[in-house]
Amino acid sequence: MAEHWNVVRNLVAHRAKKRRWVYGPILCMVLFILLWATEEGLTSLWYVPIIALIVIQYFRPTLLLWFSLLALFAAYTVGIVVQASFPADYVGLPLGLVPTAALLWAYPRRFIQVTETPGAVTEMKPGAGIRG
Repeated sequence: MAEHWNVVRNLVAHRAKKRRWVYGPILCMVLFILLWATEEGLTSLWYVPIIALIVIQYFRPTLLLWFSLLALFAAYTVGIVVQASFPADYVGLPLGLVPTAALLWAYPRRFIQVTETPGAVTEMKPGAGIRG
């Protein structure tokens, strides 16, 4: 049972913020889609939880939120590819493909836990990830 809690802790553990700038352009893209959807008279409430996830992920990056966003944008991309029957149907493809690629690039890495002692070589503690 303790192993299950370790998995949950790893999913919601605070991650490095080095590549969090990626969420800014993704947020702008989703806001653009939201504005377009409201002008077209489409239901725009679907985008509010996505915007909330992006903002939360920006301020407190976790693996669980990253995977949720990746799954949403990847599913959108696959849906467009599967349902497109004409070349003009691929117009919305970058709206899913670009955020998916950006999220894959900005995988939230663990913090490096480093111990330093005078005169010794810097070491990583066991289980520490790669800062990225």
